[in-house]
Amino acid sequence: MAPINWVEANIRYFIGIIDEDGGGIETSKILLGLNFYGYDRSGGGTKAILGRDFVELLRRPDSVVGFNDETGEHHIQWG
Repeated sequence: MAPINWVEANIRYFIGIIDEDGGGIETSKILLGLNFYGYDRSGGGTKAILGRDFVELLRRPDSVVGFNDETGEHHIQWG
């Protein structure tokens, strides 16, 4: 897990690298994997939440989705 600005900086770095033939790296050749998990920090502990758990949390009528501009991450509050 990494902050979005770090991920963007790394992509920009690799796009700027010159290959052996003098050309740039084709952006269509970049594959970026994003983890689909998070953490439940309620109840005084930390527990991993997988994709299926995330969907169930979104289905709860008391779930509220927010976004943190500083970290570039979404969060869910419930209950």
